Amino acid sequence: MEAIILAAGLGKRLRRVVKGPKFSLKIENFPLIYYPILTLASIGVKKFIVVVAKKFSNVAQNIAHSLEEQYGFKVVLIENPYPERGNGYSFLLAKESVVEEEFFVSMCDHIYSKSIPLEIMETMVKSNADIVIGADPSPKFITVKEATKIYADEAGNVVKIGKNIGEYNCIDLGVFLIKRNVLDKVVDLRGKAHITFSNIIAEAARRKCKVIVARIKQGLWTDINHRIYFPAFIHSR
Repeated sequence: MEAIILAAGLGKRLRRVVKGPKFSLKIENFPLIYYPILTLASIGVKKFIVVVAKKFSNVAQNIAHSLEEQYGFKVVLIENPYPERGNGYSFLLAKESVVEEEFFVSMCDHIYSKSIPLEIMETMVKSNADIVIGADPSPKFITVKEATKIYADEAGNVVKIGKNIGEYNCIDLGVFLIKRNVLDKVVDLRGKAHITFSNIIAEAARRKCKVIVARIKQGLWTDINHRIYFPAFIHSR
């Protein structure tokens, strides 16, 4: 199994506590990016395609070397020379490195328990979807105002996704399982100046891909944007 880790974000909200790239922020003595990688590795992912801002490629190379030496993973680094173009653009840069028919996508700054990607995989098997989005109807450890929101119908089909969509009934928790055929459906977005990952999802749905949510029933997660929820998150684990 393989996964794309989106790590080219500029981390503007953490500038006071992070001098380098956000993915290298130490959380309990480990770089932040270790958390999604080690969780996905625990369910069988062995290859990680990590997209980073070009200016931080040296830091990323050191972390990648450590991951390969310590755990035996294969880490493919992709440099994004234009991180300001968004996570969707980073995702498209990874297209040529994907070889398997299904792959995970994870934000580098989201920490989640093993049960969450397992539920996403189970939903993919049951639904035969093209994209499954991990979704939480009642998140505890994030700032909802800043989160990506989803409106899904009763069957789990994604109707709308974005940070400012008005009505919503769950929150995108930053982990996805995607079929490789989706890549060709969304590649034309490369011409846009700024591409969010929500743009990728919306375009796939527009192109008749089956996009559904896995409403997470168990497991904990948070994203590291302000660190204000992290102590409570750790205490709850």
